[in-house]
Amino acid sequence: MMQILHSYRFDEAELAVLMQLMLINLLMDANNGIEKFDENVNLYRNQIFEDLQKHYHASYEDVGVRMGNLILMLSEIKKFLYLAEEQRQLLSLND
Repeated sequence: MMQILHSYRFDEAELAVLMQLMLINLLMDANNGIEKFDENVNLYRNQIFEDLQKHYHASYEDVGVRMGNLILMLSEIKKFLYLAEEQRQLLSLND
């Protein structure tokens, strides 16, 4: 996982966005569908992407590629966390 993260060569702003999006996903999973909460989180997530787009246009030429890499990394992290939780549950069954 760390090799993949390193291979994308994210800058500090992108890493901050990744962390924020991971936290948003965790909050949404724990939320249990509270509508007002979902609305606020969606507004915040949209603002994150707008700010990231501004950062990309100010700093890079390959905006689409960088955005795609960030989304792919988020997907990989979600898979990793799911598999880690699955492994933890399997290990707890063996106790």
